[in-house]
Amino acid sequence: MLEEFTDPAAIQIVNRQNVTSVVVQTQPKTRYYWAVDTYVGSASDPVLGPIFSFVADNLPPKVDAGADIVTWLEGGSRTGSLDATVTDEGAYTVVWMVMSQPSPGAATIENANAEDTNITLNATGEYVLQLVAFDGEYPGTDTITINVYNDSCQAAQSLPGYVPLVGDLNGDCRVDEADLALLEENWLKDNSLTDDWFVSGGL
Repeated sequence: MLEEFTDPAAIQIVNRQNVTSVVVQTQPKTRYYWAVDTYVGSASDPVLGPIFSFVADNLPPKVDAGADIVTWLEGGSRTGSLDATVTDEGAYTVVWMVMSQPSPGAATIENANAEDTNITLNATGEYVLQLVAFDGEYPGTDTITINVYNDSCQAAQSLPGYVPLVGDLNGDCRVDEADLALLEENWLKDNSLTDDWFVSGGL
């Protein structure tokens, strides 16, 4: 019941009835105000509920362009898949757009109008792509960032949780003869202090 509404156009959906839900027919592009007053004791002493507002309208497509990607060049380029998800109640169209790239033409999208497609990258750096889905009335958008490195080691080292291998002395993401050579070069060398009362600063 809309106890406090003085607008003659305000509609009483139910009038002091015991209900848990009601179905209301709405018109598109229309704002509605909704209030629920409750009666616990006396019918003449309602508990006035808050007034809510909503617009009956078409929702834009919900777009998920996918998770951000870290990769590296292989033979001067890298081709990978763009795996997006678009949700909408009706038909829609999509388009992928390159918002930023290391240099003009560094990114080539195989089919910009396909939800799932491939992209080829031929330069290191950061790429930002945007997927736009349009339902004929409203657009929905989402972006994805792809960071491209020279090799797999640089790509691994860019990750927040990267931990170097014990023994990887030259920082190339592997422990091998090169690290052993560095170890042998300094084998039994000692750079600890020999003066047990070392003066570390001047006067």
